[in-house]
Amino acid sequence: MQPFWQKSKRQPDRRLISRPDHMWGPTIPELVEALSGVQIMDRSSVNVFDDPRVASAIEATGRRKLIFAGLSLEVCAAFPAITAVSKGLDAYVAVDACGTFSEAKRQVGLLRMSQAGVILSDYATLMVEILKDNGRPEAGAVYGAMDTDWAKLVARWCKLTPSKRCTDRFKRPN
Repeated sequence: MQPFWQKSKRQPDRRLISRPDHMWGPTIPELVEALSGVQIMDRSSVNVFDDPRVASAIEATGRRKLIFAGLSLEVCAAFPAITAVSKGLDAYVAVDACGTFSEAKRQVGLLRMSQAGVILSDYATLMVEILKDNGRPEAGAVYGAMDTDWAKLVARWCKLTPSKRCTDRFKRPN
């Protein structure tokens, strides 16, 4: 499945990957393919903010809201999200887009992030939050990229009906 940002033309600025020549190995080929055109920054630090080059790249985006996900929720997503909050940024973690090594680690990671002020969510909710308006031209692609029956139905409906009708149907009332 093609990532929603490619379908909707809303490209992320950066993807941060641990160094391919170290313990985690090279970036998964399917991920590289899905992120074509997006700069992938190799690093060895566990927390992305501990690498000055990466921290500068994040700062250079000028974004105040950052979304994190990672192989390990309790480390790969939690460490940079907690650091982002400590820097005065809004940090979101797409919990269902993260892995974990055990349920105990996952629960402790969620608790730790919650206590630090990280905003915990799921990927579909974050996609809709970024979209903001169901009347936008990319709404069908965003909903179509979600892995839910309801979202696929909305995307299909938007494709099958004139765009004005789709826009009117999903716009918030005044």
